Amino acid sequence: MNHNIDNVPTMSENSSPARTIVDETRESFIMVDPHGKVIFINQTGALRLGCTAESMVGTDIFSYFPSDLSEQRRTYLEQVVQNHHPVHFEDMRENKNFWINLYPVSNGSKVVEKVVIFACDITARKDAEIQQREEHKKLEKMVRERTRDLEDLNTALKVLLKKREEDKQEIEDKIFSNCKMLILPMLKKLQETLEEESQKAFVDAIETQLKEIVSPFSKKLSDPLVNLTPTEIRVAGLIKSGKSNKEIADILNSSIHTISRHRENIRKKTGLKNRKTNLRTFLLSL
Repeated sequence: MNHNIDNVPTMSENSSPARTIVDETRESFIMVDPHGKVIFINQTGALRLGCTAESMVGTDIFSYFPSDLSEQRRTYLEQVVQNHHPVHFEDMRENKNFWINLYPVSNGSKVVEKVVIFACDITARKDAEIQQREEHKKLEKMVRERTRDLEDLNTALKVLLKKREEDKQEIEDKIFSNCKMLILPMLKKLQETLEEESQKAFVDAIETQLKEIVSPFSKKLSDPLVNLTPTEIRVAGLIKSGKSNKEIADILNSSIHTISRHRENIRKKTGLKNRKTNLRTFLLSL
């Protein structure tokens, strides 16, 4: 890329409007020959290199950089001169970041006569990018922590809901079983002892209301344990909790033989008599 400078005012002219504009800019503007000798440098560029603009004219621009950097910068200049294409790179000097642009300039020929070096201070932008990355990291960390907290809370809620459902189911089971096994039989016996029709009708009404109360439970349960006797229900509950025949016999003040008979009755009434299904496993699944 060739840049014709026929119409560009000469920078060496002190009264040149172009020089005034370039001198007053906040960015570094340097013009060198193909070997790196300074033809012009504005006040900003000279101050950044620790010199005056007048003292730098005619000197080697690379002499103002550390040796390791000067060789690299000289390579960039050679690329611009040889390839006739701009080169752009990022540089750091005294904790400041600069975006360096090297542009080839020719005077209507294919030979690069000068190279313009334009250095923009991008420190504020770099600091903003770093701050933005840090803020992004903090945000990501906060999101991860909040997500983890929500997951933990969700897990805890699931456990509580499961426990609530289990407790609710257990209460319903007890209400239904107690009503069927204890209260209704007693009402039957009471009804058999009554002679007056009004009293029998009153007991019938109580029985009807009780059945109405527990009917949602019975529909919901479809519980194979409802046909068990109260003793068999107690044995089933102890089996479900993992008690052995001996432990159950001790708890119920009964013999192991009697508990074994109860187990067989429970298997028969729950449809497990001729199946290999483990009784406790079956009871835990209810």
